[in-house]
Amino acid sequence: MSYKAPTPAPVTEAHVPQELFDTILEYYADIYDSEFSTPIFAAPPLLQCTLVSRAWRYATRRAAFRTVSAPANTMPTFIDLLQSPLESFGIHVKNLVIFDRNLDKRSSGVGGQICPSHVRQVLAKLPLLQRLYLDDVCLRWEPPRPGVFEGSETLYSLCKLSLSVRFIKPAVAPGHGDPSDVQGVILAQLLGLFSEVHSLTLRDMESLWHLPMKDDSDGDVDNHVGSESEVQLRVHKLTFRSLRSKDWWNRIRRGLPRRVRIDGVEDLRIKDCDSANAHILLDMFGGTAIRLCMVVADGPVTVAVDLSALSCLQSLQLTLLTHNNTRLSSYNLEKVQFIGRVLGSLPPDHITCLNITTTLHNISSDRDHAVLQTLMRVDTMIAQQKNLQDVLLAIDLLQNSNSEMLEGAEDLFRRCLPRLYERAALYVTT
Repeated sequence: MSYKAPTPAPVTEAHVPQELFDTILEYYADIYDSEFSTPIFAAPPLLQCTLVSRAWRYATRRAAFRTVSAPANTMPTFIDLLQSPLESFGIHVKNLVIFDRNLDKRSSGVGGQICPSHVRQVLAKLPLLQRLYLDDVCLRWEPPRPGVFEGSETLYSLCKLSLSVRFIKPAVAPGHGDPSDVQGVILAQLLGLFSEVHSLTLRDMESLWHLPMKDDSDGDVDNHVGSESEVQLRVHKLTFRSLRSKDWWNRIRRGLPRRVRIDGVEDLRIKDCDSANAHILLDMFGGTAIRLCMVVADGPVTVAVDLSALSCLQSLQLTLLTHNNTRLSSYNLEKVQFIGRVLGSLPPDHITCLNITTTLHNISSDRDHAVLQTLMRVDTMIAQQKNLQDVLLAIDLLQNSNSEMLEGAEDLFRRCLPRLYERAALYVTT
């Protein structure tokens, strides 16, 4: 009689630890979250996993709905879905992106309009929300309601809030309603929903004035602007990015401080802004900053930035880049002089970390004496910071294709910056 081995029992999902399912799904969700590529809700492969078994359903929903994207023009429908007793995906949402991709209507201010009350209703239904992104949406003014800024409603906390918005208010008669104050009210209505935001980013902001608004029966802004109290918000990391509109800068300088008081900024980042606007922001928010990052790309750096009042500053990252080839070598002196002025204004012996990155074009010992002399002073000023523990000066050298000229330029930097070179803190790339 021949022996026949017993047939093993089939392996089902019940024999596989639930922790393994969770690990696989979380790994896939991490990859997906890094892209934010979905138009709305979750990736189709994750949604299909909910149909495999009951054991997979909850773990899959937790991963699939961790990041949700929704068009701004569907906010009422999205809110109704969150409030529906038959739907429970809101308890899994940690990242929410509200966006507007209708370019034709967005320019006229009629596409993708939302107001702070929409955001408030969404926050109430997403108890685990950590990150909120308003991406290219029109944020409209709404008449204030009693209790909104009196502490009677729940205040929320977020890890990250990123705002890329256009401000809209109803048309008013000429001479009525200060636009900067109205803009401050709109921003206060939104930021007034939060008690603390660890990281707040304001970017690509514009103002659209004298435009009709949807479902707005009260256009008399002047009667409401002065009736709301100041909003206080604790922010640990504050980032301004790509704010180049003079109209926006003039209004934020006047309107924002009157309506929103941002406290506790330890990490201040100013990116893609010219030096004049960076100076304004340093005056407004730099008093408590421990870390400062400034990135100036293709912008003028002729206005001095004074850091002497930043008594808490310990870490400085300064990046000056030029991608526009129209100025080339004529821009070199402006940049190194700007670096020198910034270093000269630093509080003595406070800085422990210093990182400077800049591009220089076609450096030559024959015509760039002023640039080289300024670099020598930069080397001396860095050496005078006695408490520096981490220092780096990175120069991206953009020369022509002649290798001999490249080697000669690198040797120039070694002679102009001897202390940094000896400290192995000089990094030259070509």
